[in-house]
Amino acid sequence: MPYSTRSNGRLRNAQLLQVEHGRDTEPDSSGPINPSLSVLPLNSPEGNTGSTTPTPSRNGDTSNSDNDTDSDFDYYRLAKKAVKKVCPFFDTSRENPCASHSTPRVRKDAIKRHLENIKRAGGDGQHPIGDPLWDSPIVNYMLVLRPSRFDDKKRKAGSRSSAQRYYKKRKHIQETQAEPMKTLYIEGKIVPDDYKKYLIRNKRREFIMELKVKAQIEKDLRLENEGKLRVEIEKKLQELHVQRQAGRGTEESEHASASIIALEAAQKDLKETRSTVEAYREVLSTQASNVVQIFANDDFLLAGLTFLEYHCFSWPSSVSADSFYQFATMLTPSSQWENRIRSPSSLRHMKKELHDYIQAEKDNVDESDTSSLEAIMAVFNSCCDLIRSEESKTEKMSADGAQHWLDEQDALWEAAKQAYHRTFKFNACSPLQLVRMIDTFADTWRAQKNAELENEEAMQTAQEKAGQAL
Repeated sequence: MPYSTRSNGRLRNAQLLQVEHGRDTEPDSSGPINPSLSVLPLNSPEGNTGSTTPTPSRNGDTSNSDNDTDSDFDYYRLAKKAVKKVCPFFDTSRENPCASHSTPRVRKDAIKRHLENIKRAGGDGQHPIGDPLWDSPIVNYMLVLRPSRFDDKKRKAGSRSSAQRYYKKRKHIQETQAEPMKTLYIEGKIVPDDYKKYLIRNKRREFIMELKVKAQIEKDLRLENEGKLRVEIEKKLQELHVQRQAGRGTEESEHASASIIALEAAQKDLKETRSTVEAYREVLSTQASNVVQIFANDDFLLAGLTFLEYHCFSWPSSVSADSFYQFATMLTPSSQWENRIRSPSSLRHMKKELHDYIQAEKDNVDESDTSSLEAIMAVFNSCCDLIRSEESKTEKMSADGAQHWLDEQDALWEAAKQAYHRTFKFNACSPLQLVRMIDTFADTWRAQKNAELENEEAMQTAQEKAGQAL
């Protein structure tokens, strides 16, 4: 291939990378400004009046001082508030609101420059320099730049703080809403899963155990009732045999004989349907084991470990490009691995996938363990920031330099995919094998459900026949 062709190809790749990076702007927020943000000082969520957050350093220093950490956390807390990117002095309740920057912007840069220019000029009629709003969180948020990437200490502190806030929020929901929802659940107006959403920790675990016990009791009662019915039928058959033998007339003997025939048929049907149900359950148990063993070794089910623990998988704990691609293998379907894994949409989907996983895991661990789950999310977010930062640097690179960075990322991504395949057996069988396994499992499950219905019908028939034989 001529050099000019390779050079043009590299240039197109680099230009595409730069154009897509330029389009990745901060999304617009349609939510209104929270009035409380104009009252509380920035680094004091409790509202300690007069405290003002200093502007974070932009010289690369990752200071671990409490003040720097608090101000960085405050920035991200406000960034999550979904406030409109308009001038904070644009408030219809003000006597003279700002009119020049009342239209929401895509980014807050324009608001930042607007406020800086007014502050340097000593304020104006719409933005008086002595107005307390200048010291509010929302104004400080508009004025400061995004803090540097968190180091390990800040990430741990942030995870700890986030876990505490999450626990307090869920605890408040449980204290204020659990009882009304329990009433609705008892009245049958909501299903167990809806009520379970309002419970945490011990109460949630107790409710889950209560559901399991209830299901087991109902199963045991059905079996017990069926057992009693069998005993009752057997006893009634013995009485009918005695009655037929000691029959005083033809009509009485014929009635006893007909009752015996009907009861014996019901007894046989009940026994056969119960045997069929138990047989299908055994088959389903075996097939479930076969399904699991397609993706794990034979001893996995007996190991008593989670799937990730059994495969000695641990989430990345350090921020690097290698870690980013390791996250990507676990958070992206393999069918989408050939797409642009670093695109903004891919990052959003991966963050949602990991967020949902962590939220589900939080409900099953103690409060002391939630910080470790939050740390996973913090590491992934930092990995995303790292990739985006490095990608943005390609804007100032030559075509060859940008292509070299892309080649390095492709090599890291390929290495992560190979490591994933070495660890897990998700692609160990052909699609046709999976199709056959799924069809077989589905057919057995449907047959087992039909057998249960037939068993219930057989019980009802047997009860009716036993009642008629009285």
